[in-house]
Amino acid sequence: MRDALIGGLAGAAAVLASAPADCIKTRIVTMSPALTDGAALSAGQLWRAASRHIWRTQGVAGMFVGTLPRLVEKVPSTMMYWVAIEACARALRPLTEEGAKEGAEGAKETAAPEK
Repeated sequence: MRDALIGGLAGAAAVLASAPADCIKTRIVTMSPALTDGAALSAGQLWRAASRHIWRTQGVAGMFVGTLPRLVEKVPSTMMYWVAIEACARALRPLTEEGAKEGAEGAKETAAPEK
């Protein structure tokens, strides 16, 4: 349960941190001609134009449009991923610890005998 909670929180944090960039990117893709007024803009200029447009028309909330659907998609998948990774790590841990112990014992046996 702990692993699922941690995975869910990690997924939510990733969505919230990347939401503004994702909204700007989506605006560029969907409204590129309207943002440029037909002018050729560099990537940085296009990014600034899109962010200014969102800020002027929707304010801060505009930077988080579509966050709920992304949360619904990402949180459960991140939870499952985190649980699977931690389960594999727990399953392999005894094998790796035993392998390390065996390797250390083998190294002692092959070392030069004490006098």
